[in-house]
Amino acid sequence: MFSIFNLGTLPDDWNSQLGCKFIHSCAINVWCGMVGDQLIGPHIFEGRLTGEVYLKFLRDELPCLLEDVLLKTRQRIIFQHDGAPAHYTNRVNEYLHQEFPGRWIDRGGPYPWPARSPDLTPLDFHHWGYMKSLVYKKKVNSREELLQEIKEAASH
Repeated sequence: MFSIFNLGTLPDDWNSQLGCKFIHSCAINVWCGMVGDQLIGPHIFEGRLTGEVYLKFLRDELPCLLEDVLLKTRQRIIFQHDGAPAHYTNRVNEYLHQEFPGRWIDRGGPYPWPARSPDLTPLDFHHWGYMKSLVYKKKVNSREELLQEIKEAASH
């Protein structure tokens, strides 16, 4: 069964709760993962998210974030990300073929990405909406405050 509804919720005035003059000056890319009922991350990307930045994350940061996951589980993980342009570069695909052979989901991967599939994308259909509801409970006046709210929300 597929759904076209995003079950996450945001306050009616969520945009007004950003204290930054221009919303793009406060744009932050956040990565989280989920293994069973265990949340992995968050990892906050500084600057623009490009294929090279994402590949560096996969190589250098993701292994550290997965340290608390049992080895047996890590060896069976099927890695999934969405169709964002930074995720879909030749070098990222090559890396995933090497590190998750036959065990990754995305455009161009062994398994196609199942867009809008709530059973396979719990982060999209629950987690991000829940995190945003926590982050935007109070007005933030700076990028640093926004980062702090994101980190606090991720710890819930």
